[in-house]
Order: sequence, then C-alpha cells, then structure tokens
Amino acid sequence: MARINLQGISKKFGASAGVEWLDMQIADGELLILLGPSGCGKSTTLNIIAGLMAPASGKVIINDEDVTDLPPHQRNIAMVFQSALLYPHLTGRQNILMSLKRSGLGREEIARRVSETATILDIGPLLDKLPSHLSGGERQRVATAKAIVRQPDVFLLDEPLAALDAALRLTLRSELVNLQKRLRTTMVFVTHDQTEAMTMGDRIAVMRAGRLEQIGTPDDVYNRPDTLFVAGFVGSPPMNFFPGEIIGGESPRLRCGAMEGELKGRLATVPGNTQVMIAVRPQHLRVREEGGPGTLSATVFALEHLGKESVIILEMPDRTKVRAIVDPGVRAPVGTALQLDFDMEDALFFDPTTGHAIR
Repeated sequence: MARINLQGISKKFGASAGVEWLDMQIADGELLILLGPSGCGKSTTLNIIAGLMAPASGKVIINDEDVTDLPPHQRNIAMVFQSALLYPHLTGRQNILMSLKRSGLGREEIARRVSETATILDIGPLLDKLPSHLSGGERQRVATAKAIVRQPDVFLLDEPLAALDAALRLTLRSELVNLQKRLRTTMVFVTHDQTEAMTMGDRIAVMRAGRLEQIGTPDDVYNRPDTLFVAGFVGSPPMNFFPGEIIGGESPRLRCGAMEGELKGRLATVPGNTQVMIAVRPQHLRVREEGGPGTLSATVFALEHLGKESVIILEMPDRTKVRAIVDPGVRAPVGTALQLDFDMEDALFFDPTTGHAIR
C-alpha cells in the first residue's frame, strides 16, 4: 500500500497543456477515479505517476519518497491498460510468470503467488490457454493477474473496461472494486465514464483541459458540484441549465423565465439583482401537458425508453435541450407542446461568468 502526493505537476505538449499545476493527495488504500473527457489530462497524470512520462515541473511523492526521477521499475507500481497487453505466444500462466521473471523470488514463492492470484481472480481454467483462445474479459483478467502477482504498492488502471461490452463492464467493475478492497491496495483508475466513476471510486477527481476541477466523494461531486462543468459532466442524464435571476432583499426570490418563487433563506447574502445559471437534475424537473403562468414552455424533441424509466428530451424556445425523467408509460410524440417547472429547493446556482458555484 502507498500514499501518493502530486505537487505542482505540469506537462505540456507543444502549445497545449496536458496537465497544468496539479496538486493531489491520494490516501493509502484509496481507490481514486480520474474522470474527465478525452484530452483532459487523465492518462498523462497516470503516466507521470507510473514514471512512463516525466513532468515538466513538480514532484511525485510515494510514501514520503520523491520518485520523480526514478524509472518505472523502481517505483513498485503495476499498470493495466485498455487493451490487455499479453504475449500472444505464451499461455495465461506464462504471461503471469513474466511479471516475476526478474523478481529474484524462489520457485516455491513464485508458484504460491501465481496460485493465489489465480484463485483471487478465478482464472484457474485460463492459465493454460493462449490469449487467442480467451474472450476480451478473460484476457483483461489475465492482464490484471500479471499486475497483482507482483504485489505492487500501487495499481494504475487506464480505462481497462472501455473496450468491453456493457454486460462485461458491469461484471468486471464490481470485481475490480472487490479486489481492491480485499487487497487494500492504493488504486488510481482512469475513465471518461461517469457511471464507472460514481459506482467505483472512494473519491473522484474531475479533470478538464489539464486542470483539476473538483475532487471529492461521489456524493460531493454529484450533489455539491463546484463548477458548471462538474455539474454538467457528472450525472446521467446530465443536469439541465436555465438562465435566471436572483432578486435580493430580505426574502430573496428566484426568477426563471415565467417562473418565480421564494428561496426560503438560501443565498440571503446575494446583493441586489444577480444573474445566475440555474442547474436542475432531470429527476427534479416536472413535465405537464398543461401549466399555469408560472411554468416554462417546451416541445418534445425525443423520447428515450430505458425500461424502468423514460427520458424526455425537450427543446426550449431558445433551441437549448433539457432532459426530464418520467414514468416508463409516458407517451409524448415529437413536437408535442409541454410545460415544465421545478421546486426552487432542488436547484443549484452558478455564476454564469466564472462558472463557479454560488453557495
């Protein structure tokens, strides 16, 4: 197990910043998710921790030791990539043994580790098969075994489930979390899939354009996003955004189009009339066929049936799209005029200029 401390890490690729002044502490035994869109710096950060890439500035500290200038093999780190990197001419067992080739361990200890690893990952029947005879999920299990058989201080996983089908991703997701908790090993997991992040991580570090937008528990980043980007990126379906205005005073009120209501003590310190961006989760948006003067008008753009629920995609008069979760039996033909509203208590507020949350 290991503690990881990234201090002022920066890395540029030409004129663009791969990572820009990243400070992050990863606790001993923690499963940290690096989440963000493609090109945000997730894999660059992982490669810098692994020693596969040198930072332009900053330090990588593992267990109070500065390893910034150490090569990968001296960091006691194991890495699993999106595609299982297995030698095609070697069996599963031989591939796993390659990780211990220069370990200096005795034959009995090597055999014990391979047997123990095969039991943990339930890959006993796969040990004598070539990679070409294994499914994608089976190859990824063997690749994971190659990593953990070394008993490293840190596991680094770079989108290891991205190439698998949805059902297999669901299975391996829970298996990886169970494995990490049983081994109590520090794990850093890169993904652009926010569902993976929410279901797997002890904490989530949301990145954008090389910068750390927010780091916190899944509950923190979902219910208390620090920025508009985090609010829109974390959650499926994503948050809806409406321009609005807070009317200050002893009893602050919120105005959103034709809607207006009391904030009941929230944001009492906001001065005067303040323009805001209002964020509302799809489950908090109410859809009605008829509405009063205090509702928002929209038309049905599409309807997505998900089995246990449906998602109506609505087009506002300014052509922006919003999403609302409704009962699975709801029928709404494209072009149908509907009315929307929401409770003020369910809304979050952001500064439309800076993108930062207004608490």
